Amino acid sequence: MLIPVILADHQERNPVELLKQSWSLTRDNGFAILFFLLIIMVVGAIVMNVLEALTGILVGLATGGEGWMLIVNLVSALVGTIFQLILSAAIASIYIELSGRRSAAL
Repeated sequence: MLIPVILADHQERNPVELLKQSWSLTRDNGFAILFFLLIIMVVGAIVMNVLEALTGILVGLATGGEGWMLIVNLVSALVGTIFQLILSAAIASIYIELSGRRSAAL
């Protein structure tokens, strides 16, 4: 799960070495990382569904029941993009914490 961050940080191109580094960094922290990211994903899915439902209801009421699917899909895509960025930032911060590169990142 840390492979993209390791690739960006170390410029390592060997996939086996990337896997080894990722496994060594996440050793003894696998379930904690998994549950942390799972919480972010579940909260993101719930928020996205609630916002999509609210947007659908509001657009439906504003347009007399016809609704504009473009607006509903746009809101859904924007919220999904925001949560994807949050998830990417969480993975990057996990890498910074596990690799001990905290002082270099600041």
